Amino acid sequence: MPVQAGLLSPLFWLGRPRLERRLTEKCVELTTGGNASLREAMKPACKQFAKPVAKCLIKQTEVSGRAFGVIVEILRGEFGDDSEVVIKLCSASIFNLPANTFMDVPLIDILDYWKRNSKRINLKGIKVLKLDKFLGSSEHSN
Repeated sequence: MPVQAGLLSPLFWLGRPRLERRLTEKCVELTTGGNASLREAMKPACKQFAKPVAKCLIKQTEVSGRAFGVIVEILRGEFGDDSEVVIKLCSASIFNLPANTFMDVPLIDILDYWKRNSKRINLKGIKVLKLDKFLGSSEHSN
């Protein structure tokens, strides 16, 4: 699987601007609930959230085994389970937290955590986290 993920990685880098836009849109959608005035207020925070997550997403897919699933979701214009897992892993990495910190946390609560802890964001030392640590067991790493 790492070879396959490595081959798919350039597609992510080429599609990074689209990925950032999609993450920003999803963030705005999740945080505003359709409220138009809140939508404009959330755009800057969501853009700030999307940039490092998109970079981490690209790196994370090479080791998570979810690259193909994420690419399929992007091509379909969907935001699914594979993307959510990688975003949760990346959020933990960006805040230097254990991999499984956000496993059961809804994305809207993660965005709120980003807003409250924006000074703790580590964009330079983003590390790739192991999926089995996210899942809490090495049984799932096959």
